[in-house]
Amino acid sequence: MRHYHIIFRACDRVFGTHCTDRPFGVDKKTLIKVCFLSLHRALEGFPHTYHVVGDNLSQEMKDFLGKFPNVTFHEIDSEQHDKFSGQSLSLQKFVDIALTLPEDDWVYCCEDDYLHAPHAFEYMDDLIENRQQILDFQPGRYNKYIPKWVGSLSDVPLFIFPPDYPDFYRKDRLRFSLIFLSKYCHWRQIDSTTHTFLAQGKTLKKFLKPLQNSIYPSNDRRFSQYTFGRFSFKNRALCLSPIPGLTTHMTDGVMSPQVDWEAYYKRYLNEMTKAQG
Repeated sequence: MRHYHIIFRACDRVFGTHCTDRPFGVDKKTLIKVCFLSLHRALEGFPHTYHVVGDNLSQEMKDFLGKFPNVTFHEIDSEQHDKFSGQSLSLQKFVDIALTLPEDDWVYCCEDDYLHAPHAFEYMDDLIENRQQILDFQPGRYNKYIPKWVGSLSDVPLFIFPPDYPDFYRKDRLRFSLIFLSKYCHWRQIDSTTHTFLAQGKTLKKFLKPLQNSIYPSNDRRFSQYTFGRFSFKNRALCLSPIPGLTTHMTDGVMSPQVDWEAYYKRYLNEMTKAQG
């Protein structure tokens, strides 16, 4: 069974980088706790370890996260904030950790404000397990030329972006996308992500240069631009996003559509409240 290494980048300061409203009136500390609990529930049954990258984490947050099994904390040197942003420093720490992990294991870089559906890793693991069948192109009556354009995708380096951003469906952003069907859901080819994604250790090493170039300053578009293919995948990776989303970015205006995220939020909030007495 695959081992998943979770690198959870967390900062529980009140004001976030983008200063945008959070859904359901949730404060940042509660948001991190609920999101981490949802991630932990989604990983049940799968071998995993947590690496928490803390950017000025409060003792309250350390105590909460430290109660979960297999958690290792990695603190950011606060003195470096004079030179670089917390985002950049935590991304650099993510890269440093990822480079020490086994190449065949899967690494999930996760920001602290992504809420997970309970079946998130079940669906992603199924895609990984059956990627040869799901991503294999067979020339046919209606796709004579696609296999010639894109080649064999089953062996192309794979990134998984677990939310389904509504931006992808804006009229000014509509574009050619390959669609695949797995056992549980559809997967759409995309060419841009945030810094939350799942990939193998060897894939991260292969695309280390564009990843490193997206850190100072933090710019996920720079990483996407030089990593993901659209029509050709020579020296490029394939990035897939589920339909509907398996996670959502808990920021108003960009939440994954067609999923009752408020129900999941209340479910984990209630579980956390009961556990705390």
